[in-house]
Parts: sequence; structure tokens; C-alpha cells
Amino acid sequence: MNRLVTILILALSLVVSSCVDEEKGTDHIVKPVEPAATDKTVVLTMQIPGTYTPVTYAYSENDENEVRTVDVLVFRVDSTGRESYYKHIPVTSIAQDNGNTKKIQFKLDLVDSRMIVLANVRNLFTAEMNDRLLTDAAYGDVSKEQVMKRFVFDTSRPFGENFEPIPMYGESGLLRSPDSTVGDIKMVRSITRIDIVNSILDDNITIDSVYLFNTRSKGFVAPAFDAGGAIVGTANVPAEAVPNTRIFGYRFVQNAGTASPAMEREIYVAEDGQDSDRPTGIILKISRQGHPSQFYRVDMCDRNNNLMPILRNYRYRLNITRIIGDGAPTIEMAASVLRPPLSSTVETNELGITSIVFNDLYKLGVSSANLVFRADGSWDGKVAAEDFYSLRVFTTYSGWSAAWESTGDPSGWLEFEKGDFPSSCLELKVKAPANNTGRVRTGKIKLTAGALSIEVNVTQQS
Repeated sequence: MNRLVTILILALSLVVSSCVDEEKGTDHIVKPVEPAATDKTVVLTMQIPGTYTPVTYAYSENDENEVRTVDVLVFRVDSTGRESYYKHIPVTSIAQDNGNTKKIQFKLDLVDSRMIVLANVRNLFTAEMNDRLLTDAAYGDVSKEQVMKRFVFDTSRPFGENFEPIPMYGESGLLRSPDSTVGDIKMVRSITRIDIVNSILDDNITIDSVYLFNTRSKGFVAPAFDAGGAIVGTANVPAEAVPNTRIFGYRFVQNAGTASPAMEREIYVAEDGQDSDRPTGIILKISRQGHPSQFYRVDMCDRNNNLMPILRNYRYRLNITRIIGDGAPTIEMAASVLRPPLSSTVETNELGITSIVFNDLYKLGVSSANLVFRADGSWDGKVAAEDFYSLRVFTTYSGWSAAWESTGDPSGWLEFEKGDFPSSCLELKVKAPANNTGRVRTGKIKLTAGALSIEVNVTQQS
């Protein structure tokens, strides 16, 4: 009897075990859980300042638009909008097209952030700099202005002597944690360019050499900021920058194909407010047939005869028009004269014109061929103190004008300055009042300089 009970118990155990195994195999499959994403791939587009104008002279070997290295400094943005340094990302690959657009991509944590993009300054990321950045990230309260004060490059010798690329700086808009792209980033060169043109109508007079003295020994990679961290258009000179004791000399080499003998894309210097007792100066060695060569100082002055500040990303085109007296036998004596014995004019324009038309004599360009305003009249990059959008205009013609044409009603919704402007006027102030029509409104601004014209498309969101 006991044996029979034992056999029944064993048989029942096998049946139960079989059912449990079958149940496990069908109803209790454990599915793998996908890990939550902790980072994303960010794509940034850098707009390099430059016009790629169809001129006949060649670029210098040190191409102004070359980008060899890119480093991204990420600043985390909290719920109040406060920004603090977060991390440094060295970019390993740069995609370049045939124009002035370059794309980069990198991995970034899922945080609200704003980015500073630095080009061609990888050499400044020393072991000491990287250690300080790690400390900044650990503290979590270091601002953009504090970080950028450390990025200083050396200009104690002529820039481009070793064909080094030009330092550049750019800022992104706010990038929310779910997003992977941000609007184009305008890169700004950290130095300025000076071109020399011999416009003297005398074949017996030639410019032999150009000399620069009292150039600044150092420059900031970043531009100047106001109290709110917005970029301002004033010279940003490091406190440790001093006038170079070395005089920089350049042989005057004419670029091929220019109407007047001109030396372009050869002289690059750091910013200088020109408000010290030793401002950056220019000396020309000029030869006149039948006379020994002499030295002449050239001052870049505004209409009030004050020295112009030397600002980053600008080109100063110095035209020598007439010799009105004798020069000096040495550079030092020429530097000390009260009034230079020659006549000259200077053209200035920021190297950020992105749309341009030309003919055999003149050119006309603008900073943007498409303007987009939000419904409230603001625009990307607007700062609190700005009431008008500044459209940059550049022309070599004597003057230019602007006209507005709306594609719908009301016709006059865009406000801007009316009338003709001299070529020295480099901006058109534009304002879009709030759009309460419930629909997108569009139009165009037609800029005219002589026989040249450019149309700027304007859109305001509803």
C-alpha cells in the first residue's frame, strides 16, 4: 500500500513539474529593456566670414577662411537662463564645402546648453588650460566671460609668417536637451586685415615696402562683451598686451589683375583701440625716380581726424593718393613727425558680407539676403538694447539707396531708414512692428548702388 502511494506521489510530481515548465516557456518570457539614451549627436553649421568675391588676384597662401581645428566649449543653461561652463569637446572631423560653410558634429549630453566655437586655436588648449576647465566644470558656476579671458594668442611676430590659420570665434543659440541642431553660427576672425593701395597717378612713384610699429603683442580670441554677455563692436585688448618693440616689415607686392597697384591679404594685426600714447602705426618706404627712397607715416583717421580703432574681422583699405612733401630718411623719424607729408583715404568694412554682386568697376554686398522676424518683431540674436535690426551693407560705389516693396497688405509694415546713403554708411536699420494680422507677411528690400542692385527677402511670422 505504501509503495502504491509513493508511486502516485512521484507521478503527480512529474505532471506538475511538466506543467510549470511549459507555463514558464510560454507565459513568462523576459523581454530585454532598451537602455535610455544619455547623449545625442549635435550638428552645427559654421558660417565663415568672407565673400568669395570673383576677383582676379590670388589669395595669399594663408587662406583667410581655412579651418584646421575646432574646439567647442559647452555652457549649461539652467531653468532661469543662467549659463555656466560645462565641458570641452575637441572636434575631430570638419566637413567643408566649396564656399564659406563648414559643418561639425559631436556627441553631447542631454542638457540645455549654449556653445562657443573656437577655430584654429587648438594650441591654446594646453595641459594647464584643460586642468582649469575641468575645475571650472566641477565648480559649475564659471561664466563665459571668465573662461574667455584666458584664451589669448601671441602676435609678437608678423601674423601669417608661418602660414598659421586665423583664430575665429562663434556662439550658438540655445540648444534644448531634446534638440540636435541649432541655427548657423557666424564665425568672427579674431584679427584684422590692412590692405595698401598705391593710387598715386604718377608712374615715377612706387611703394617699396610697408612697416608696422607699435602693434599689439597679444590678442583675445573672443570679442568684447557688454554687462549682459552680448558681443559689442569695440576693441578687446588683453591687459598684458604691450606695443611690440619689433618693427614688422613687408615687401610691397602687387596682387595681379588689380586696377591700381595693391597689396592685399598680407598684413594682419591684433585689435587696438588706438587710444594709448603708442598706437599701432604704418610707415611706407616710397621711391621717386631720381630721388633717394624716403619714409612716410600714414594715419588711418576718421572724418574728425581721429585715429580709427583697429577692430577684429575688419578690412582697412588704405589708399595713398598724393605726396605733398618730403619724407624722412629713417623709419623712426617718420614715426615722430606731427603731420604725415602725404594724402590718403581709408575704407573700412567688416569681413562678414555673405551676398554680393559686382561688375567691372564696383561691388555691392549685404550681410544677409534673407531676414526673418518673429511675430513680436524680434529676431534671432537680438539683445535687449536693440530696437532695430542692423543690415550690413558694403559697396565700392559712391553711395547706395534702399527701397521697400511688400507682397501683400498692409504695404508699409516694415520700417527702415529712407533716402540715399554714402558708401561710408555701412548699415541699414530695419524694424518690423508686431504682426497681429494672423498671417505671415513678406516683402523685399531693394538695395541699389549705381547699376548694381540686390534684393533682400523679408519674412515676418504670424
